[in-house]
Amino acid sequence: MNTAELKSDLYGLIDKTNDISILKALKVLLTKQVKPKKLAWDDFPEALKSDIEEGLTEIENDEVITHKEAMQKYEKWL
Repeated sequence: MNTAELKSDLYGLIDKTNDISILKALKVLLTKQVKPKKLAWDDFPEALKSDIEEGLTEIENDEVITHKEAMQKYEKWL
């Protein structure tokens, strides 16, 4: 059995499973195996890097915005 066949079998088994405790256990197990990509500074878009640098300067100058305002501004990158 190759990787694609095994994944297909697992998808089918998960789809047929209604036991929430089993599904939660599988999620925990699989989440530990899938590590998020770590971004380096050079991976950030130039506009984002510029905004971060500007934000650090604003913090130093006590010129800050609320969390809600920041989330609205950057929701396109989330």
